[in-house]
Amino acid sequence: MGAGEGEREGEREGEGVELMLVCIAYDAFLMHLKIIWKQPMIYRITESPDWLQALRSGQFASADLALEGFIHCSEKHQVLRTATKYYVGKVGLLLLEINDMMLGENVRRENAAGRGEDFPHVYAPIPIIAIQRHFIFLADETGRFILPAALSVL
Repeated sequence: MGAGEGEREGEREGEGVELMLVCIAYDAFLMHLKIIWKQPMIYRITESPDWLQALRSGQFASADLALEGFIHCSEKHQVLRTATKYYVGKVGLLLLEINDMMLGENVRRENAAGRGEDFPHVYAPIPIIAIQRHFIFLADETGRFILPAALSVL
C-alpha cells in the first residue's frame, strides 16, 4: 500500500465518523421536535410593540398582567373566538405559541366570567424561552381571523 492510499483510507474513516455524528445530531434534533410538538401549548394574541418589548426584556408581560394580575391566554381551539371577540379591526397582531410546561404553577386554567369554559391564565411574566414560536396573525378579506397554516396541521 502506497502513502497516498493510507491517507485516503484515513480520510474515509474520518468521513464515516463525521457522518455518524451528523446522524446522531439529526436524530437528537428530531427527538427534540417530537418532544416540543407533544408539549401542551397555550396561545396569546398580542400587538407588535408588546412582542418587541418582550424581545428586549427577555420576558412577555402585557398590560393585563399589571391590571388584573395575570396574562390572558387561550387554548388552540379558543384562539379564533378570542380574536373575533377582542381583536377585530386591529392590525400588527402576532400569535404567540407558549409551552405551558415551562410555566409551571404560574399557569392556571380558570373559568372566564360568562364564557362557560376554562381559559389559561398566566400569573407571572412569560420567559421568552417558553415562547416556542410566533406567527403573524391576520384576518382574511372579510375580517375573519385565520389560524396560521403551521398550526392547522398539528
